[in-house]
Amino acid sequence: MSDFIADYINDFLVNTRLSLRIENYNEFLFLVVLILGVLLCFFGFKLYRIFLSIIIFMSITIEICISLKWDFSGKAVCFVLLGCLASLIVFQFKKLDIYILSGIICAALTAVAMPSIIMIFIMWGIGFLIATIYPEYSLYVLTSIIGGLIIASIYHSVYLLIFLVVMGVAFQYFIDRQEVNR
Repeated sequence: MSDFIADYINDFLVNTRLSLRIENYNEFLFLVVLILGVLLCFFGFKLYRIFLSIIIFMSITIEICISLKWDFSGKAVCFVLLGCLASLIVFQFKKLDIYILSGIICAALTAVAMPSIIMIFIMWGIGFLIATIYPEYSLYVLTSIIGGLIIASIYHSVYLLIFLVVMGVAFQYFIDRQEVNR
């Protein structure tokens, strides 16, 4: 999983030509992936909308840079950034994104574990239903799983994954309850 994310960030940096401006490029990529994993694992319930907007921004920018051969300093970045800010505002006013995101994450994890189209749709439905019943708790668990997978795939450790998911869920629950009690 960390390789997939590193490749995605690498595509963004290479296509936008930002990689030419970064010294120690490989160390920078490793550090960015590790920081993303930690943020998702322990603060995912607060930051998931920002991460979704960043992913949309990076994807559209990569596509524009490849298809139109524009540099990062082009006009496209301004329009893409405005579109991502608009998507962030839309995410703030809808609960549906939690349900869809839970379904997508469950489907993606199922696709990695057992690539059967029927099982993928079943798990997407289960993730969607769980999120409709327990929206907050599903966010704690799902963002902790994603962040834990990123970090554990760097170190190739299942025990680290289990530890990070448990600690991430507990930390997110504790932080969220502290804010509710204020």
